Amino acid sequence: MTKAILFILLLLPFLAQSKNKTQKWSPSLIDLRRRQFLQLENNLWKDATSAINNELISPKETPTEVAMMMELEKFGDTLQSDFTDGLNDGLEVLNTIPLYREVESLLRSIYGLYESFRRFQRQQTMPGRIPSPRQAWLDFTEVILNHRNYPITKILDKIGIHVKDGQLFDRILKDLDSNSVCMSKQSPNQLLYNLYNTIALTQIKGYAMIQFAYTLLALYKVGSYATESQLAREKFINRSLEAAEEMKKAMDVASTHFWRCDPERYVKGENYLEITQLLQGYIQNEVDLNPDGTCRENCGYYQYTKSYSCFQNLYCRQQRRCKGKIFNCQYIDSDMWICPSAPSTGRRYSYVEYENGRILGNKGYCPNSRVKVDSWWRWLFWHCSYCMCLCDEEG
Repeated sequence: MTKAILFILLLLPFLAQSKNKTQKWSPSLIDLRRRQFLQLENNLWKDATSAINNELISPKETPTEVAMMMELEKFGDTLQSDFTDGLNDGLEVLNTIPLYREVESLLRSIYGLYESFRRFQRQQTMPGRIPSPRQAWLDFTEVILNHRNYPITKILDKIGIHVKDGQLFDRILKDLDSNSVCMSKQSPNQLLYNLYNTIALTQIKGYAMIQFAYTLLALYKVGSYATESQLAREKFINRSLEAAEEMKKAMDVASTHFWRCDPERYVKGENYLEITQLLQGYIQNEVDLNPDGTCRENCGYYQYTKSYSCFQNLYCRQQRRCKGKIFNCQYIDSDMWICPSAPSTGRRYSYVEYENGRILGNKGYCPNSRVKVDSWWRWLFWHCSYCMCLCDEEG
């Protein structure tokens, strides 16, 4: 138990997602589950030892191996609830990297065997079911420890070698291209953390099956297996430390920037929204920009106002009225030609050509006929100018 405590104390500093080194470190969820299983493992061995010494079982009690399986099933349920994505935790973009494909194949082997282990659990713990005979249990331990194609201990060793000696996290970080980053919908930093979680989860599942096998063999007095169990524990601790340390080093230099890819084809309402009538240019005469209907100021005076009226149904009658706020008005020229846009475009004007030669927009064919708009004088003293403003209203 001393080594387990030391392991947790050593491991926690490596497992923060933030690169801020002044931040207080806290264990991640996968670390808590690792700690939980180490404690569960101790309890399973205690129960097995008590049963071996005839201290636990009476004829009316649940067989020790079934009771052990119930605890392992509960732990498996917790893992399944916590990590619902399994191997598909946003890592699909790494499939273009050869080293990851090799590691992913190893991870999948353990995942497949663990799913068989889960089915075997349910067969033994289902209410009303008679547990499988002793030989079926022994056969399953043989599959776990000595499978011809997928021996768990060797698979975990290979994963550990790729993580440490093969510098898995560092290699993946270097091989990531911009397309992979934006397709993943997560930053390289988060991608590495998710990969670490997947590897750590696989290590826990593999280790849980190994310890179950050793505990059961000891319970059935096939051998003590205490030494093998301790060696497996030490390997598990070392692998976990190495994976955490390699992940931490890579995350320290991995970008936290998040990029989104441009879609291959833009479809309105699906992968983009069109914002219309946002701060549109709007032409209105000064006489309509104040509540008194006067022309005593100039266009620059109207920096925040609204459309109060439509004087004598002039040009204001021929265009859609601004129902929101009008601001940043300016005088460009007194007279102009306006080419109104079709309503379906969401625009007010295709272009505006002033008599002084200035053109706003792209002058071209005007499908809706140009409209001549002229400012005028009132009583020879006041010039009622047409102003170019901005209209802010709901689209």
